[in-house]
Amino acid sequence: MGKSTCARGLAQEALAREQQDYEQAKGRYHESLTIYQRLGNATYTAWCLEGIAAVVCAEGSYERATRLAAAAAALRSAAHTPLPPTEQEDFDKVVMSAGAELDERVFTEQWDIGSTLAQDDAISYALIGLPK
Repeated sequence: MGKSTCARGLAQEALAREQQDYEQAKGRYHESLTIYQRLGNATYTAWCLEGIAAVVCAEGSYERATRLAAAAAALRSAAHTPLPPTEQEDFDKVVMSAGAELDERVFTEQWDIGSTLAQDDAISYALIGLPK
């Protein structure tokens, strides 16, 4: 799978998310995550985790969003692939939104758990409840 194919898939997921078609977005993220898991690609995995975090945050699952965002941030840090500035702004909004809805202790606990997840564990957690 080439970079252009991966990028095209991520664009479709992002479009579904922006259109608030969360079920379609989650289905596409499920498909992509299983592919990236086989490839072991941390950067594309992080993009999916960030997208799922945004979707579940919009749906009100703030603890899950926090854990997924932390896992994505840890993967990006380990892979030395920071988000582009505009995407970083969107990511920060998700983190701030989730944090505003959670008790500080709960937010910190979920962030700490997410930031220590191995890539495969983060993927497994992200896939829970996503349509195939």
